[in-house]
Amino acid sequence: MIKFFRHIRKSLLMENKTSRYFKYAIGEIILVVIGILIALQINNWNEEKKQFTYESKILTEIYRGLQTDSARIVSWIKPRVHRSLQASNQLMEDIHNKKYPGDSVFQARFKNLKSSGYLTINFGPYETLKSNGLDKIKNESLRFKLVDIFESVFRRQLNFIESRDELQKNFREEMWRKFKKLNTYISSTKKITLGNKVEKKTFYDYRFLQLISAERSVSSTMDYRSEVILESMSVVLNDLRSYFDQNNIDYEKKFKINALGVRSQLSDSTYVRSK
Repeated sequence: MIKFFRHIRKSLLMENKTSRYFKYAIGEIILVVIGILIALQINNWNEEKKQFTYESKILTEIYRGLQTDSARIVSWIKPRVHRSLQASNQLMEDIHNKKYPGDSVFQARFKNLKSSGYLTINFGPYETLKSNGLDKIKNESLRFKLVDIFESVFRRQLNFIESRDELQKNFREEMWRKFKKLNTYISSTKKITLGNKVEKKTFYDYRFLQLISAERSVSSTMDYRSEVILESMSVVLNDLRSYFDQNNIDYEKKFKINALGVRSQLSDSTYVRSK
């Protein structure tokens, strides 16, 4: 092709057709420029496609991580927290009324007293996005909300839960050591008979009341803060679903929450939890 154009230029010069030669030269330059522009456009299309592929993939992982954490809080954390709150309220009411509820009832309530568990958030996909550059997300509103929920909402709520727990950590550990024998006994699956022993030595022990109060405080904090987290998750999940629908991205994936409330698909996840 190059030899062909070179032959045309040489022929025009030899025939002394200067005007036609210049017209031809200008046309050739225009063709070269158009070729370069087309090549640049194709390159831009390829870059945009790669950018969109990465953006879609990382947002899908973030979505699934949030969906998993939300499901875990609703199906695992919340019920445990509510059982703990109910148990502490009932025990405090029994003590206030100076009425021992009976061995089986006391055993059930005592078992649920310390059952709020840990609240964990999967930061893995977000940290991957952060390390590669948050500007990979072109939607400014969505990018802002992701930064806000992971850097502000989640960390603030988890830190609050942790700090509140730390305030009473030593006392709670001391109280659980104090009632370790009772705790071990009650944790048994066998039917127990405590009777007057519990009623006299534990049920009316002011330290036992303090322990119940401390556990209720921790569970109340967990209940409120987890609700704040769920509300924020709901907003971001809805925004992500809108993004996926607008771009025809398949984001739904069926999964199960196991006995520990953890999804197994994200093997490389980074979890941050309240202590």
